[in-house]
Amino acid sequence: MSPVASFTLWFFVTVTLLLTAAYFGRTARTYPARRTTHVVFVLLTAASLAWTIKVAYDLGALYDLASAGWITPVHLAIAKVATGFLVFPIVAGVLAWRDGKKRRAHAFLAWCAMVLIVLAAVTGTIMIFLAQPKGL
Repeated sequence: MSPVASFTLWFFVTVTLLLTAAYFGRTARTYPARRTTHVVFVLLTAASLAWTIKVAYDLGALYDLASAGWITPVHLAIAKVATGFLVFPIVAGVLAWRDGKKRRAHAFLAWCAMVLIVLAAVTGTIMIFLAQPKGL
């Protein structure tokens, strides 16, 4: 599979898993049995995100990313912050699971993480469209 096709596939798998995890997380208060399903989808999303990042690096190797200009350092900064920020909703989620008092904080931090991930995806897409393929 080409790096472009592989990235596209894993990107959509990750987004689908992320939305599914968000759905089960959002409905877990009404249906407590869905918490376990939410956690499973969070773990699947994390694994899929890790693989998507690896595939993105493979895709980036085909392009002269410096030729994309200002968007490259912006994307890389947002992507690093988004990845690191994932620690906060995870910690808050564990605390919410244990005593139920951190549910709102967990939800807020999870949505913040999703916004950062979307920003990373958008800036990454712009970066690839602006970059010149290597060898041309």
